[in-house]
Amino acid sequence: MNFSLKIISSFCLFVCITYGVQAAHIVGGQMTYECIDPDPTDNTVIFEIRTTVFRDLVSGGAEPDPDADFGIYKETSPGNWVFVDDIPDQNFQDRTDIGFDDSNPCVDIPDNVGTERYSYVFNVALPITDCNYMIAYQRCCRNSTINNIQTPGDTGAAFFIEITPQAQVSCDNSPVFDEFPPIFICQNQSLQVDHSASDAEGDVLVYSFCPPKSAGGTDGTNMSGGNATSCTGVTPDPSNCTPPFEDVVYLDPLNTVGGFTWAEPLAGNPTVSINPNTGFITGVPEQLGQYVVGVCVQAFRNGVLISEIVRDFQFNVVECDPVVIANLAGAEITGPKQFYYKLCGENELDIENLSIQEDKIETYEWAIDINGITDTITTEDASYVFPTEGQYTGTMVLNGGFECTDTAFITIDVFPGTFADFEFDYDTCVPGPVNFLGDLSMTQSAGIVLYNWDFGEPDLDTFSTMQNPEFEYPTPGDKEVTLTVTDVNNCEASKTINLPYFPVAETLITAPSSFIGCVPATIQFDNLSDPINEDYTTIWTFGDGSTSEELSPAHLYEVEGTYTVTLEVISPIGCANDRTFNGLIQVRPSPIADFECTPEEFNTIENEIFLSDRSTFAERLQWIIPGVGTSDQLNPTFTFPDTGIYEINLVAIHASGCPDTMTKIIDVAPLNAIYFPNAFTPNNDGKNDDFKPVGLVEGFVDYKLNVWNRWGELIFETDNLFDGWDGTKNNQGTNSPEGTYIYTYNYLSGRGDQVEGQGKIILLR
Repeated sequence: MNFSLKIISSFCLFVCITYGVQAAHIVGGQMTYECIDPDPTDNTVIFEIRTTVFRDLVSGGAEPDPDADFGIYKETSPGNWVFVDDIPDQNFQDRTDIGFDDSNPCVDIPDNVGTERYSYVFNVALPITDCNYMIAYQRCCRNSTINNIQTPGDTGAAFFIEITPQAQVSCDNSPVFDEFPPIFICQNQSLQVDHSASDAEGDVLVYSFCPPKSAGGTDGTNMSGGNATSCTGVTPDPSNCTPPFEDVVYLDPLNTVGGFTWAEPLAGNPTVSINPNTGFITGVPEQLGQYVVGVCVQAFRNGVLISEIVRDFQFNVVECDPVVIANLAGAEITGPKQFYYKLCGENELDIENLSIQEDKIETYEWAIDINGITDTITTEDASYVFPTEGQYTGTMVLNGGFECTDTAFITIDVFPGTFADFEFDYDTCVPGPVNFLGDLSMTQSAGIVLYNWDFGEPDLDTFSTMQNPEFEYPTPGDKEVTLTVTDVNNCEASKTINLPYFPVAETLITAPSSFIGCVPATIQFDNLSDPINEDYTTIWTFGDGSTSEELSPAHLYEVEGTYTVTLEVISPIGCANDRTFNGLIQVRPSPIADFECTPEEFNTIENEIFLSDRSTFAERLQWIIPGVGTSDQLNPTFTFPDTGIYEINLVAIHASGCPDTMTKIIDVAPLNAIYFPNAFTPNNDGKNDDFKPVGLVEGFVDYKLNVWNRWGELIFETDNLFDGWDGTKNNQGTNSPEGTYIYTYNYLSGRGDQVEGQGKIILLR
């Protein structure tokens, strides 16, 4: 399929940039899309892509890119992306400082933090496909002072959005964050950050922490040199640097105080976490510093994931002046300062006050409206008993009338009780389904709306939402069955009961189902009965007087004969069955192979072997020597064609057909022996005219012969065994005088042994 991608509008500015020594400036970013118009005439859809980048104002880092490059990618298979097109030279817009939240008079705004935001906005027309698209912007670098990731100053960021096939077809709009993240948060103070989002289609939104992505590096800066558009550069080329992008690497929690992961990016007590339903981030950050956090928002429609946005942001934890913040234990936080409690089947509520800083809190004032009467308590913690079911509201005010004050807004719903109970019915000794009855569950509300069963089968998705389900366990064991019921008020109740599921198979099955073999025979018995496991008692009787209680034992039969095997199985709750396998094992007699070799040593001269059979109980023989030959004679003779290692195999066969094999290894060694004469007469009479070695030279390699005269002059050399010295210098000069000459030689024997020596030769004429 040929893609035709059209950039509908963009801001373009062509400038030349020299990246400064400090490329670090990015403290976060996010990307969203808005569907502008589907075009059914050419099967395309137009999206407006908005990328918002957050930049540090105090690090002295690089300015925003006036010619940013974006890449468009398509997912050809899960996790595999290909480059489709780029969107080059995009200029930023909407450059704005992000203001501070100065609503709390007890917090001095720190002067060492500051952030601005700017955006890249363009339209793109995409052919509608059944594949995911990704649009991505890659840029380095983050602040080198970040505390929770490795090598932050060399780590860039990838901001991206995926557009699913469902989003293409339905002209979907991605979720959009409602608020900008805070510029700073206070150490050791309760955190309540609104990271909620809105969705134009009303899709269900689910929030979570997720791993921010890294891209690029410091190549292309004055400090590092290199190519800025490489995949390790400050502005990676989108056509060469394709997804999937790597996660940023958090500091090892085992070697770090507090420890960091993408799921717990800030050290805190309570741990800093995000509410999956509301997007509120809560907790108490304990350590000063800068921390990279990723927040994902997934949009589901009818249970199907339609879109997802990711916000990558740097939280600055700073030391603030003592502050008064209202916080209550055990509540669901439904909004800023909004604390919600739900009582199901009970009417008493004890609330623990977690407000800080305690040494700055002078007064506590609780005010709960109970049937039109305000019940006021001035203690730190509070307890209330509600007379009837219904909804109650109130407040908890810290330091009422003082400058530093804070208020918690409280809502309590008191609902009638709901109780989970069930029973089950099954034949304990026969494999089959178990019938579960949830009718025993009760509620005092308008009714139970959901039955949620967990049948307790490990490693399987064994759940049901039926009121009275049926389930057949694939494996035996003690099953922890849990029923959770939910009423119309979303009140839940659970009950867990142990179900011992240990039936015995109606027919016991083993492998092998029959066996015919030769003595000695080792048989691996496999208990294939179902259900069964190690909790069952299994008793095997092998028919030769031996027994075993292993689940699937191995047994050695050492005597020929026919054996009947019996298997008995007893479950942990006493269910039992047995089966007898008549004549299951037949073990036939075997011979004993044996032979002798003559002679005991072999070489290229003595290369004939005489084999003598010494086998017992053998009806016939088969001799096999690979590379030499075979024979069925009683005492055959073989001739080895060459040197080397030979394997001699004798297969002795009993009248029953059972074989036995004996193998011996024979080494046929090369026979090497050379001799150098002590005189020669180079007079061309055809007798002893040159000087060279004589003897058995088969297999020699790396041979060399040198001859010197009495003045030490080298007058002849050769590496050919068959070339001799003819008494002249280098076999081409004038005749050498009579007398004594020195020679040396060396070579590798046929088995690789180094041989060297020297001697004297007399030249006579």
